[in-house]
Amino acid sequence: MTNPAQSTVESVESTAESTAESAVEPAVEPTVVHRVVTVTDEWLKPLPSVDHDNAPFWEGLREHRLLLWTCGECGASYFPKAYCRDDHNLPFAEQMEWKESSGLGTIHTANIHRRAFDEEFAADVPYAFGLVRLDEGPLISSTIDDVDDPVAAIGRRVEVYFEDHPAEGFTLPRFRLIDPQA
Repeated sequence: MTNPAQSTVESVESTAESTAESAVEPAVEPTVVHRVVTVTDEWLKPLPSVDHDNAPFWEGLREHRLLLWTCGECGASYFPKAYCRDDHNLPFAEQMEWKESSGLGTIHTANIHRRAFDEEFAADVPYAFGLVRLDEGPLISSTIDDVDDPVAAIGRRVEVYFEDHPAEGFTLPRFRLIDPQA
């Protein structure tokens, strides 16, 4: 299920190219080529809430990289930003850092939104929304393309793609089934 109301331009790029110019080290060797969709319509919905704690996450999205807050001691990854549950935490989260995710995961749960909870989302319905368990461990919520039956989608593999909104200066992570025909 995609949103036909949006004007878009699609491109494909390798994460490895953008990683070379960034100060954030990748957690995994990027081998996935991520799809990028540029939306040219004006964004009429609430803007993402960007603050000091999550600004690196949003900057990573603009660079077409999905970043996770990761413990340098044990390697556990988190979303959103949190203290490590598995390790002794140093003051000011000194052992924590932003690392790049593979962007791959499994649908943990999903549903189809058939009614807009706010009029600004009316053009989007129906759409699939769910929780994706990333291969690195954390759950992330997002829309999921190509899902018509949410119960059948549970356990299916997905990959991140990036939806750029250049006029507003932000990028959203979206997910799509890796093999929609399976």
